[in-house]
Amino acid sequence: MIDANAKALRVSDEAVRKRPLAKVSLRMVRSLDIANMSFLFVTANGRNISGQALLVCGDVETMA
Repeated sequence: MIDANAKALRVSDEAVRKRPLAKVSLRMVRSLDIANMSFLFVTANGRNISGQALLVCGDVETMA
């Protein structure tokens, strides 16, 4: 799929691999980020969080 996209776009395979990362304005999410968010839920600071969707996504704007 990467090869086909690269040919269609007339760019290198590496350029196609890097495209999704260009849509992340902060940084890639690490496992520690997920752990810290989970820890928040079980502390007093998270006592008012009840069912909201909280994203840890590095501010991904789009994956298209």
